[in-house]
Parts: sequence; structure tokens; C-alpha cells
Amino acid sequence: MIKQKAFLALIPLFLLVLSACNPNGQSDSNTSGGSTSGEVEFIDYVAQTHLTSEYEGRNFLTEGIGEVTLYNAVDGDTAHFTSVVSDERIKSRFIGVDTPESTGQIQPWGKAAAHFTAEKLRTATVIVLSSESQAIAPALADSTGTRHLSFVWAAYVASPTLNDFKLINLWLVQESYSGAKGISSSRYAQPFYDADMQAQAGGLRIWSDDPDPDFYYGEAFLTDLKQVNESPDDWIDKKVYLEGIVAKTISTDAYINLDIEDEETSDIQRYGLFIFSGYKSYAPLLTIGNYIGLTGTITEFNGNLQMTSVSYSPYYPSEDDIKLISTGHTITPLVIAAAEGNNPKYINVVVTVNNLHGTGGYKEDDSNAMTINCMDNLGGTLNLRISDGVHVYDREGSGFDRILDPMYFQVEGETFNVTGALLRFESMSGNVSYQVNLCKNADLVFND
Repeated sequence: MIKQKAFLALIPLFLLVLSACNPNGQSDSNTSGGSTSGEVEFIDYVAQTHLTSEYEGRNFLTEGIGEVTLYNAVDGDTAHFTSVVSDERIKSRFIGVDTPESTGQIQPWGKAAAHFTAEKLRTATVIVLSSESQAIAPALADSTGTRHLSFVWAAYVASPTLNDFKLINLWLVQESYSGAKGISSSRYAQPFYDADMQAQAGGLRIWSDDPDPDFYYGEAFLTDLKQVNESPDDWIDKKVYLEGIVAKTISTDAYINLDIEDEETSDIQRYGLFIFSGYKSYAPLLTIGNYIGLTGTITEFNGNLQMTSVSYSPYYPSEDDIKLISTGHTITPLVIAAAEGNNPKYINVVVTVNNLHGTGGYKEDDSNAMTINCMDNLGGTLNLRISDGVHVYDREGSGFDRILDPMYFQVEGETFNVTGALLRFESMSGNVSYQVNLCKNADLVFND
């Protein structure tokens, strides 16, 4: 999805043949190699701008520069890091840029900017944060008081020299994901303004009149998983567009999850939603790690939010079809204790609960579905739901003997771990409980 800007060269034909540009005129996103336009020669300001201060053994928070590792890429101009020296968490707001929104509010090119930044950070061998001041001084916080203003440098080779680092802030401007903003008094002001002018002349992405291919321009309400989960009454029975990562599949349906940062507190919380396919097999929905955009109707089923009326056709696509934005994302289940699972904030979120032991349960009269009452080694309680379509087999039998008795999980001294989506369940009498919905047999593991 992420495309690098390039310009057609105003040079002899034989040089064009040697230039290694692809048929779409896109440059290599890992090298930011220079190319040229038919009107303006392309100058690679990223390659010309270098880190000038030593960073090894220094702490960004107290000294204004230091090596970090990536904790979480939030959006195009925000990321969270961990200090290599102190192991402290650093919430970073990139200096000099303001990319389109991609979390609470979604704007054209916002997701593209977020993916660009995430890819540059995740593939880096070394990341360094530096502050505006060249003096050894504590890093400055932004207007929220919770994030530190940072230049973000990334190298892509082992044992890099200072000249190997690329300034991602500037890279975002050069690649038309942001204009230069609030940079006038910076020592890097000139390359930022030069890159900005060059990007505008190139007319790509935010400077283009062309639509963002990954932005939803249809008639549905634009929202996200945070808004839907925190204010469900505002969204039920409405047609919406939102995005998430496929975290777990069950039959032809899926649970999507996404970590979203609170704009006021900068805290990150994971939100989820069940996607009901209507018993149809839609390819983008069936691969864990797919980042997808979905248009459908928010409804409620058994006290849990879901999206219905989704569609997808690879042959006759429509504006409302599921959009496959990117692939290969890792979203690790949240590991929680049983007592923590009795919390509505985890509904439709994929979790792992360890060291459970069955204390009771029942099998439904009209199906093979079971509910297992469980307690973990800390004394917390939580239920396990095994639906009719999920088969759990006897570990000591032939491998084909399906377990249909809750007593199987109550053997003294035996514990098991389970991964699944957390659901709310309300009984006919009005009692509310929470349960982990087992999505496949392999997600139930007995401890030897």
C-alpha cells in the first residue's frame, strides 16, 4: 500500500534504462534513492541530512539524545519507544510534521502515513531519538505534557555510523505524507522547507488531487473501534466504515482487534469487534494479520457488538467491499488473569488465560455446545465457551473422540490454557457473566 514518490528523469534514454525505476515510477522505499522529474530535479534531502551527535550510552529523556527500541507505532507522527539505557517508556511526538489523522479521526492519506512510519521503524536496525537542542538537556514535552518532542533517526545496517541514519520526520515530508510544520527555528529548517517545496511540486499524496485508494469515500459514517466500543448506543443500527487487524477467525467469521491511543492521555487500549460474514467466505477476512477496512452495520447479539452486512467480491468490487489494506501484522493475544476477564472493556478482544481448572459447567440440550466454569491458580473465575462448531478431542483417545462432557475439564490437578475472544453472556434470569470463546481446538492447551 505504501508508495514512495519518484519523478521521471529528464535525462537520456540509456540512463532511464539504468535507473531501476519500476513501471509505476516508484522509488525503493528502503533506500529513498534519488530520482528526477520531467520538470524538477529530485534532490534526496533525507540522504543529505545526518545525525551529528553521539548517542551511545545516553538517555534521551535526561540528555536529549539516546538509542531506543520501538514499542508501538501509533500513527504517522507519533510512536512509543523504550530507552535502551533506562528501559523507560517514551511517548514521542515527531517534530516538524503533522500527518493526516489515522486513529480517532480518519483522514485521506492518514493510514498511508501511519503505515509508512511503522514500516520504517519496524525494519530499522537502530533507532535514535534526539531533541531540538544540541546541548545536553532533558527532552521537552509537547502541549499535552505526556509526549516528548523528537527527531526520530533510523539506520538500516548493522553497526551504523552517524551518516547511516535517516531522519524519519524529514522523510515524511519528502514523501508527501506531511508538510513542514513548526520547524522555522530548527537547525533542520532548510531541508524541511526544501523537501516540502519539492514534494508540492511533485503533486503526490497529500499534494495530489487524486483520491487516497485506501480511504473510504462512501456514504457510511467514518468511525473506529474505540468510538464504537465506548459509545455503542451512538452506532448501533448505523452503517459505518472502520478498520482493524484480523486477530482470530472462527468458521467464516472473524474478530478484529486494534490498539488505539487516547488522544488526551496517550494511553493505549485494545478494542475488538466480531465480524459476521453471513456464512460467506471472504478471503481478506480469513487471514490472521490482515489489516482491513470494513463497511457494514453495527448490531448487538447476546450483549456483544458485531458488524453485519459486510461484502467482498474480487471480480465485481464495490465501494463498500472489504478493503485489504496491508498484510502480515502481528497482534499478540492479551494475557490476562481470569478475574481480569470479567471486564466489558475486553469484549471481542482476543485474550489468553493460563492455568485454568474446570469447576463445573453444562452441555446444551439442543447442540454440542458447552460452557465450562473455570478458576485459575489465583482464584479468579471465568467461563470457557466451546461452540457447537468447535470440536475438542480427547488427548488420550484415538484423536477423533470428541469431548462432550464438562467433567473432562475437572480432573484434579490438571490445568489448561485457553486463547479466544472474550464475550459477555446474559442468562435468561438476567445474570451476567464473561466467557472466553474458543475459536479452534489448537487454542486449548493442557498443561502436563
